[in-house]
Amino acid sequence: MPPLPEREAVRVLARPPSASDRAGMQASDLINMVIVVVLAPISLCRSAQAKEGSSWHPRTTPRSRLGGTPFHLFGDSGSAGRPGCGIVVPAQDVPVSGRAGERVETAGGAAMGTGERETWTTEEFGSSHEGAVGVLLDDGTVPLPVFFGMNSGAGGQSVSQWSVYDGRHGYGPRAAALRAVCSCGWTGPERPLDWEEIGDRKLTETAGDVAGTCTLDWDAHTAEVEQSAIPLPETVTSLLTQLQEEIEKLAKTSPLAAVRAARRLEVAAVEVAYWPAHEARKDASPEQAAAAFGLNEDAARKLMARFGRWSPYR
Repeated sequence: MPPLPEREAVRVLARPPSASDRAGMQASDLINMVIVVVLAPISLCRSAQAKEGSSWHPRTTPRSRLGGTPFHLFGDSGSAGRPGCGIVVPAQDVPVSGRAGERVETAGGAAMGTGERETWTTEEFGSSHEGAVGVLLDDGTVPLPVFFGMNSGAGGQSVSQWSVYDGRHGYGPRAAALRAVCSCGWTGPERPLDWEEIGDRKLTETAGDVAGTCTLDWDAHTAEVEQSAIPLPETVTSLLTQLQEEIEKLAKTSPLAAVRAARRLEVAAVEVAYWPAHEARKDASPEQAAAAFGLNEDAARKLMARFGRWSPYR
């Protein structure tokens, strides 16, 4: 039985409006148009994995993936903007590189960077394990975000999307390799780029397969996170799977009943988790709780507070 077709927001940059569109717009309107929320069905993720020959993990990969989709920016060829209006943004925390499978421990979320880009999450682990395609330069360092300014008026956007690092005028420095990165600090193996083959073509047209391999590396990482979390009894996992399947069946004949059933699950979760949350708070340290849930300490603290009904800030 396939998993429920869930949807999730993914942050991307949209193609800028045409010159005629921009003529009647204020700078603030343009800035608001730069970032859009794209809702893409999980079936995209499943079909992408099937194409790559990987297995589908319903609990570890319920996310949208837009791999290979062109990442249009101001000044991109084919747009109405000036060719080349991107500059490298200075930053205090310069990300550093790490070996595959290592956690990079530096200030400012080193492995992830700070610019806007496509990211992935799972339903269970959320922003504790937010993945993306990272970039490495020839010297093994992570490049700073690239700032793309508006063609008219003030403002712009800092971007860390892998496809902007092609060395062209106005874009970022040329990427030597791509790799999967995670907000937890984990980094995947380096995936070198063959610039002799790429030539003058765009990275979005030539390196999509390499970026897709990085997403599969991150899939493997989240599977490891799930395995490292505190195990559940087989009876519990079987019942949860059966409930999900039964609600999916119910949705085909009575969507309202399916929503009510899901609501009953929410109520049951709140009721049964109250006292365990209080007991776990006394028995486990924040580090232990985070490891058991596969979350970072802040997310684990908020989860315990929500079920135990106390303030997460006390």
